[in-house]
Amino acid sequence: MNVFYFGCIDRAGHFLWAPDGSRPRPFGHRDSLGERHLDGGFCPGAEAPFYRDPLNVPQGAAALHLVGAWTVLSFWDRSVDGRPGSHSTYVLLGALTFNDAVARAKTAFPNVWKRYGFAVTPWTPSGATPPPRREESRMPTTNMPTMNTGIRETMEAIVSLAHDEVAGRTSPAQSQLQVAAMATVHGPAAVRPLDALYEAALAVCRVAR
Repeated sequence: MNVFYFGCIDRAGHFLWAPDGSRPRPFGHRDSLGERHLDGGFCPGAEAPFYRDPLNVPQGAAALHLVGAWTVLSFWDRSVDGRPGSHSTYVLLGALTFNDAVARAKTAFPNVWKRYGFAVTPWTPSGATPPPRREESRMPTTNMPTMNTGIRETMEAIVSLAHDEVAGRTSPAQSQLQVAAMATVHGPAAVRPLDALYEAALAVCRVAR
């Protein structure tokens, strides 16, 4: 499964949903993508410990984050739940552009998107320059322009995930789950090569530290 939605479906109350309507638990509560962070923590202008929507950020102004192997698209949304802090947050496998993240989220959760009475657009703080969406990886770039885009994004996500594990931002068990999820995108033949690539990325990141 490579896309999830954290928010309201048809009534007040925010939960993590899969496209089939189930409520999975792929992330640990205290992981980088655990519920304590997904519940408003990625929205524009959110401030811990109680994530509430600031008055100067409109509904639909969306922030894009890269967290390990996942892209997070998040914005304030009071189309179902009118309480402060209500939001829609999408977690999508891979390093995606804003438009790609929106397109994939719409495809996976069409009924949720139908209810939005506002446009979903990139958020930029007034007068600020948007920061880089993610750090450039240290992977060799030889022949990268001719590589299949999906493969390249997966390789970059592998390096980012390994970096997060070495830095202690994600657990080994969670990393294994995310690598397995990546493999499902490319098919059974990708399982062993991606496992080997991840182990190599871990080794490089440990040496780099």
